[in-house]
Amino acid sequence: MSNLITFHFLKIVIKKYFSPNTDMNFVNHENCNEVDVYNIDDNAKKLGIKKDVLINILTGFIERAKEDVGYMTDAFNKNDIEKLYQRSHRLNGASGNLKIIKIHEISKFIEENTRNKKFPLNFNELIDEISNEITKIEAVIEISK
Repeated sequence: MSNLITFHFLKIVIKKYFSPNTDMNFVNHENCNEVDVYNIDDNAKKLGIKKDVLINILTGFIERAKEDVGYMTDAFNKNDIEKLYQRSHRLNGASGNLKIIKIHEISKFIEENTRNKKFPLNFNELIDEISNEITKIEAVIEISK
């Protein structure tokens, strides 16, 4: 029964964070357990889903994360702090729900700064780190297929 609940929860997360008209509601991830997202088999078991389902979810996450990185970079370059906040919030939520800890922590840092109307001074470094993590996840997915 818990697998069905977990799968149902993941469907809600996917709909919330991967649909084009995403509502930007706040999601609290303070109790998020650190899970090695690069171990597809372990994470599938921990999330109570099949490996191929997790691969599909992560593939969708990667697509959206790349879009979010582009929007965040554009917003930063245009000094659009509100758009940067919204995109970092969405990336923070999606990565937290999927236990992608490094991206979660970085996007949370950007979100917290922009919520306080501050641009992170090391923004370009942070975006590079997110992009590197996305590339690592892509590689793991490719190996896991």
